[in-house]
Formats: sequence, C-alpha cells, structure tokens
Amino acid sequence: MDDSLTYQPLWWLKNRHLNTIVPNRIRKFPQFSFDRERIQTPDNDFIDLDWYWSKRTESEVVLLLHGLEGSSQSGYMIGLSKLFHQLGYHVCCMNFRGCSGEPNKQLVSYHSGKQDDLITTLKHIQHKGFTLNGAVGFSLGGNLLLRYLGDETNQPITFKHAVAISAPVDLSGSCDELQLKNNQIYRWHFLRKLKVKAKQKQAQFPEAPINWDEVYKANSLRAFDDAFTAPIHGFDSAADYYEKCSSLAVLDQISIPTLIINAKDDSFLSDTCYPTPSAFSNWNVCYPIKGGHVGFIDAWPITKVQWHERVIESFWKD
Repeated sequence: MDDSLTYQPLWWLKNRHLNTIVPNRIRKFPQFSFDRERIQTPDNDFIDLDWYWSKRTESEVVLLLHGLEGSSQSGYMIGLSKLFHQLGYHVCCMNFRGCSGEPNKQLVSYHSGKQDDLITTLKHIQHKGFTLNGAVGFSLGGNLLLRYLGDETNQPITFKHAVAISAPVDLSGSCDELQLKNNQIYRWHFLRKLKVKAKQKQAQFPEAPINWDEVYKANSLRAFDDAFTAPIHGFDSAADYYEKCSSLAVLDQISIPTLIINAKDDSFLSDTCYPTPSAFSNWNVCYPIKGGHVGFIDAWPITKVQWHERVIESFWKD
C-alpha cells in the first residue's frame, strides 16, 4: 500500500460529524443500478444480492458488506462498487436480512456477527463458478467480516484481500461511545429505524417471546439489543452478544492480508477499536486523525473517488 496516501479532509469537512453526515445524506448516484439476485437461506428465508457486472466475463468477484441499517444503495457501497468495476471486477453487494427494501420471512434478522448468512453468500458465489478476489465491510459489516476471517471454527472460503472500514471491533465499547451525549443524533437515528423494523416483526410474529414494551422504550442501543437483538438470535443478553461477536479477540487468527481503516475522530468507536497488530499478524491498520464514520471525503463533487477508496485500490494492488 502506498504510505503517501494520507487523509486531508475538505476544509469544510474537518468536523467529524459533518464528515459522517454529509456523505451519508448527499452522496447519491441516481443513474446507477444493480442487477438483483435473491438466494434462499437454509432456514427458508432469503438474502438479496445486488450485482454490478464487469464486461470481462472471466472477472473475479469482490464482495461488499454494508453497515447498520444500510444497504446496497448506501453511497459508500455504490462508490466502491463503481471503483472495483473500473478495476475490472464483478461486484456483489450483500443486503443483510430485512435491508433490501422488503421484510425478511423469519424472526431472526441480522447482527454484527451473523456469519451463517455471510457463509451462505460466499458459498453461492463459489457455486456460480466465480473466484472471490476479496471482500470489504463497512462499520457493522466490517466487524462481521473480521469476525468471520478470525473465527477458527470456520473453514473460510479462500480469498486474497479483506478491508474493514470504520469497524467497531469492540462492540461493547462502540455501544458505550454511541451513548455519549454528543452522539445522540446517531443513537436516535438508529433506534428509530430499528424500532420500526421491530414493529414489523411484532406484526409478523405476535406470539414471539419478546417483551415488546422493553423494546419500544429502549433509549440506548444496549437496551435495544438486550430486549430484542439478543433474544431473537439466541444470546443471553446484549453483553453476551457483544462478547461472542466482537472481532477484537480473533484478529490475530486472520490468515489473509487484511486492512482496518478507522478514523481517530470516529464518533462510533471507543479507544478499544484501535488495536495494534502484533509483529506476526496478517492484518494491518490505517488510523487517520480525521475522517468521521465512513466519511473520508476529500474530493468534490462527492461522486468522485474518495480517499478511502484510493487507499483500498492501493492495498488491492500490493
């Protein structure tokens, strides 16, 4: 990777909140479209994959994973899809359950460590006869990817590269960070969207053993995960979920070249989300001073290739 790639935000995006909110709100690609493919899961549910095909029929595939309440339509997903397409790869964007515009069929949904759906997707790509070149995960998707790569109980489908961007590798610490007063705009945003989906699940499964009153009065992500995410996915509590799904504990088990890009001013990340690789690790880090959460905007118009995308391209070429 080119060490000269240092991040300098646009002068009006030096504030971490602006660098987080602006790209999320206005980085749009209205003329862009994917080809959608729906695949079945072993538990009779579905996952929607959105493909951006290269003109090179022999191309390898790059898999992209979005963040909490994101989708293939998130600006960061489309921006990176366009870059990998220009580099000659097929791109597969995985929409987590319930994130593709349609409620999924089962009570279970998605979470930061739900590896079974990722494995289903990887096997499907392989079954189609493609070679998986690598994968990139954003935020929640970054932790999921790292957890998968470092989990010794897996026999991971082999690929060459992996990148995690703005990854909350310590879920408990990240959750506590989002509870701080200056991060309440993000907390309220996520809770509002998550409670809407919980209400859909209540309508689908009115007999589910969930304390719905606790779900709807949750004023923190930890309280929501205690009341909803943990019980529907078989965890004893939010603390149990965070402990079992955080990637921090398994990073040194990763066997392929992997890069973590976490801005030091990321409002979503605690101090524990900036680990230092050991001398023999297969993962490396890039911790720019600024960047916000999945921000890293340094070019205008905002549809141009941005800093984190150029870093990924450089890492892919090494």
